[in-house]
Amino acid sequence: VTDVILINLAFFVAYWLRYELQWFAAVDAAYYVTYLAIIPVSITLTLLLLGIYKLSGVYNQPRGAPWFDEVYRLITGTATGIVLVVFVIVFFFRPFFFSRLVFFYAGVLVTAFLATSRLVKRIVLNNLRKKGIGVDRLLIVGAGEVGRTVMRNIVAKPELGYQISGFVDDDPEKGGTNIGRFKALGNTANIPRRVKELSIDEVIITLPWMYHRKIVSIIAQCERENVRARL
Repeated sequence: VTDVILINLAFFVAYWLRYELQWFAAVDAAYYVTYLAIIPVSITLTLLLLGIYKLSGVYNQPRGAPWFDEVYRLITGTATGIVLVVFVIVFFFRPFFFSRLVFFYAGVLVTAFLATSRLVKRIVLNNLRKKGIGVDRLLIVGAGEVGRTVMRNIVAKPELGYQISGFVDDDPEKGGTNIGRFKALGNTANIPRRVKELSIDEVIITLPWMYHRKIVSIIAQCERENVRARL
């Protein structure tokens, strides 16, 4: 919804810069159009860009992905949408009806507006997550070196929005001994109960592949409890 608003706002500002302020070049009277006449193009561009962004992965960014990666996808997606609108829609159906500069302005402004909105969103989410707001509660399966590494990395990056509720391990010593701030919650047989008690959102399995049968069993337990499981 925010993208729809910002894309159309960017197109309106582009129209204002080109037709009202006439930046960089005067608009010939034969090319002058009202904003009402250009609204269908703005709507078409909006729908096209939403589809392109979806296909290019803008709306499926992995948690923790760099902002610059998202901006790059926005730049390439916006450029593709502008080119399609200019050469397929405008020139094919209504040749030379609009000033071409308005589309250049629109492309730059759409990218700038959407990139800025995502930067603001990241800043807000990072601040909230550092305060423990809006985080996902994790249960770690396995307290070996891989499990410990996962726990350390998660703690080192609070902006990712994860909170470790504890870990389980079938080794009696590991499963019953806390690791610093990380709480030992027994063995893997306790997973269903711990998931309910601690309102776990996601289970991270860090067991070696030699325990593939155990891994499959844990994934099945998570599915029964309607909780995500990741390896």
